[in-house]
Amino acid sequence: MIDLLQELLDTSNIITECSLIFNHRQITVEPQIGRRARLCIGPKDGIYDGGYDDMWDYLSWNAALQALDRWDGQGEPDGWNRHFPTKRYRIDGRKDLEYIRSEHDDVEVQIKHAIKVTCGQDRVIADIQLVSQHFPKPFPESTKEFIVTSDCSRSQWIDHVYHYLDRSVVVCMNDLHTTELANVLQRLKGGDV
Repeated sequence: MIDLLQELLDTSNIITECSLIFNHRQITVEPQIGRRARLCIGPKDGIYDGGYDDMWDYLSWNAALQALDRWDGQGEPDGWNRHFPTKRYRIDGRKDLEYIRSEHDDVEVQIKHAIKVTCGQDRVIADIQLVSQHFPKPFPESTKEFIVTSDCSRSQWIDHVYHYLDRSVVVCMNDLHTTELANVLQRLKGGDV
């Protein structure tokens, strides 16, 4: 108990802070429990979890500092394992091993959220169709596959979403021919194969 208390006290400090030269936005790397770290952008505006404009979690302080060193401030940094605001997770920090978790009970709401945070907030979902709910082992027993039709910028998109419990894996239309089922399985299981 004393070790946990000491760790909580130690995580109140900031590992490093800097400012992006081109837009003067503040970047902060702050410690998290378990020697993990969070890379944050924008001013801290309160005590709510984070309170920054955006934030990405890393498995170690070193990983967050390396990501900061490589990041030009555009888009997202690389190597993160959790993006708290969107509930996206990346196994070993790899973009090709990304999945989305949701606490919402309605599967359709989970799927809509997964499409928007993976493919773009400007996607307008037109239809969600259940394609299969009978996957052979080693897929988890309750895995389901959906086809999601959406519209964006005068284009129609047809993406696949594999869903298991609170987890969604989106295979965007452009990636259908290159994504292997083993990759989908790994993401559905959160890294355990």
